[in-house]
Amino acid sequence: MIKGCTHLLIGLVLALTMLTGPVEAAFAQDSVFEDVVEHQPTRLDVNFPGGKLIDYVSTIRSALPKGVVNIVVMPNAQAIEVPPMSLVAVTVNAAVLLLEGTYTLPDGRRAEIGVLSYKIEGTTDMVFKVTVVYLIRDIMSSVWSLEEVLSDGQSERELLGAIDVVQSLFSDKAEIKYHPPTRLLIARGTREQLKLAGKVIDQLIHGVKNKRARIDELKNTIEDLMVQQHEFSTQLIDMDAELKQKKFILDQEIKEEGSDQPDAQDYMIELRSEVKHAQAQYNLANDRLNLINEQLKQVKGVLAGLQESR
Repeated sequence: MIKGCTHLLIGLVLALTMLTGPVEAAFAQDSVFEDVVEHQPTRLDVNFPGGKLIDYVSTIRSALPKGVVNIVVMPNAQAIEVPPMSLVAVTVNAAVLLLEGTYTLPDGRRAEIGVLSYKIEGTTDMVFKVTVVYLIRDIMSSVWSLEEVLSDGQSERELLGAIDVVQSLFSDKAEIKYHPPTRLLIARGTREQLKLAGKVIDQLIHGVKNKRARIDELKNTIEDLMVQQHEFSTQLIDMDAELKQKKFILDQEIKEEGSDQPDAQDYMIELRSEVKHAQAQYNLANDRLNLINEQLKQVKGVLAGLQESR
C-alpha cells in the first residue's frame, strides 16, 4: 500500500512539472521581450539654428519625450559657438558626439571639444561630459623698420593709427611697441595678427616706393624738357638772325636799280621764297617751344604736389 502511494505521488509530481514548465518559459520569454523594448535607444530629431554649445544641449533635452538626459558641460565650453544642425531620428549618443572637434574662436584661438561617456551600471543609459581644451596659440615675434616710410613724410601718428586698425580686428590683441629713436616697430602675437600687420606695413612701403619712382620719373621728364627748351631757344635765336638777314638782303635788292630785269626778278622770287620758308620754320620752332614750356609747367606742378604730400 505504501509502495503504491509512493508511485502515485511520483507520477503526480512529474505530471505537474510537465504542465508548469512551458508556462514558466513563456513568462521568461515575455520578460526578455519587454526588457528589449524598454531599452531600445531613444530616437530624436534635432533642429538647431546655431549658437552657443549650452543652447545645443538644451535643444537635445527639449527633443526628448521626458526632457531628461545626463549631459554635463564644463563651464569653459558653454559659450563656444556651434554651427547649425538638422538631425533626424538620431540617438542621444550620436547627437552629443557630434560636438567633438576643433573650433576656431573669434579671436583666432582654437578650442578642442571632447565628449566623455559613462554607462550607468545596470542600464543602457549614459552620462555625457563635454570638455574643452584651448589650444596654445601660435605666438611669434616680429620687428619692422619704419625708417623708409617715416623718412618720406608719413607721420608716426598716421602709421601707428594703421596698426591700431589691425589690432581692432582681434579681441585678443597683440603686444606692439614702437621705439622712436630707432624707428623700429616690435610686435609679439599670433601668426595671423603679425601677418596682417606686416601686410599693412608692406603696403605703406610699396606706396612710398611707387611715389619715389614717380617723382624720379617726373624729374627726368623735366630734365628732358629743359634740354629741348634750350635747344629750341638756341635754334630760334639762330633762325631769327637768319630770317632778318634774308629780309635785309631782300629789301636791298628791291631798292637797287635794274630789279626789273629777268635775272633780277628770278633772284627776287628766290629770296622771297627763302624768307617765307625761314619764317615758316621759325614759327614751327616757336610753337614747339611754347608746347615744351607748357608741358614743363604742368610736370613741375605735378612734382610739386607730390613733394608737398611727403
